[in-house]
Amino acid sequence: MPPIVVPSFHSLYSRRVFKNHSDRTICDSVMSVVARDFAIPAATLFVRSRSPRAALARQTAMYLAHTVFAMSFGQIGRLCGRDRTTVAHACRRIEEEREQSGFDERLRQLEMQCRDSSAVNANAARVTLKVVR
Repeated sequence: MPPIVVPSFHSLYSRRVFKNHSDRTICDSVMSVVARDFAIPAATLFVRSRSPRAALARQTAMYLAHTVFAMSFGQIGRLCGRDRTTVAHACRRIEEEREQSGFDERLRQLEMQCRDSSAVNANAARVTLKVVR
């Protein structure tokens, strides 16, 4: 069996079409926080893998983008290269997983990290805009 080749995060990321800067910032924040928590490369979140760990990480990222940043299923689907119904399924699955107290606490921590990371990225973007002007 040939080895699985995972493209770099930036090569996959650059192929995505983002409607505006805030979508891109949110995607950066959520993907990096989730990848770090699950101890997997961020590029793994974009690969069409069905491994349980990668799938749970990807579903968690979709769920966080929807619940923390109020993004629609369609927006998240475009950013992640998935259909909106796949995003809806991911959100339902993560809601079911929240029944477990350990997973619920982990999600609370991830929600806080996403908010913190997003605020830092937004401030950095403002500083960059001021410098460029």
